[in-house]
Amino acid sequence: IKNHPCKTPIGPGAKFILDHEGGINAIEAKLTPDFNKVATTKEGMFMAEDDYGESYYYRGVADNWLSFGGFYWRIIRINGDGSIRLIYSGTKDNHTGEATQIGTSAYNTSDNQEKYADYKISTIKTTVDSWYKTNILDKGYDNKIADTGYCNDMTKKNTREFGSWDRLYNNKTPTLKCPDKDSDLLSKSNNKLTYPAGLLTQDEATFSGGGYYTSNNEYYLTTRKWYWTMTPARADSGVDVGDVRYSGLLGNDHVSDSSVGVRPVLSLKSDTVITSGDGTETNPYVVE
Repeated sequence: IKNHPCKTPIGPGAKFILDHEGGINAIEAKLTPDFNKVATTKEGMFMAEDDYGESYYYRGVADNWLSFGGFYWRIIRINGDGSIRLIYSGTKDNHTGEATQIGTSAYNTSDNQEKYADYKISTIKTTVDSWYKTNILDKGYDNKIADTGYCNDMTKKNTREFGSWDRLYNNKTPTLKCPDKDSDLLSKSNNKLTYPAGLLTQDEATFSGGGYYTSNNEYYLTTRKWYWTMTPARADSGVDVGDVRYSGLLGNDHVSDSSVGVRPVLSLKSDTVITSGDGTETNPYVVE
């Protein structure tokens, strides 16, 4: 079993989930996956450190369905602070295609300057915030949401590439730690977010089983639609931000493309209680 300095505070909901995957000891005993390969089978959960401690993430085909707030979600991971990170997946019986997103949106209004990859000033943030206010805050679910940060990695490798391109496309070395935590880890508490919600990162998509320009119709992030991540990729012929595409492959697109889907991501507080379910699509985990 691996030893790490920051042990994750495991609340009742996270424990319920982790126990279904064999428990923390079994998860931590696993070797790090080969990220040169996509994950097309049920690989279970693995551990990687994030900015808060030890995070436990799903990879490949996954029984990670959860019902909360009138919507279905897929559990991405247990964050290092014990909160439970989710990505929107629609309503009951609508789990592929357009139903898995809240609509489409340009990431930003223009793609001719690097700053337009910044989530804080993006069009898509306005879309996510509006959805959050209507469906989470105004309906009284906000007290269950953790203010865990979202990484909008604006670091640069060179004049044409953001840091993620070298990390994910060239080297296949995803990370759950924000390379520039002070500048790019966005939360409500540090006044970089209006509401505690964001988007998937390209690194999380890689941990989950995706690969750059490699189709994967099997892993849980494939929805048969294109949708945005919040990870800047390239800045050569316009600014590109990463996306997940129809066949599950990871790519990138000009931020001004308004045809790409939006799937909000949020985190449930570490004291969240799950009352039932086994994570399957027909019997999802249910939040108390």
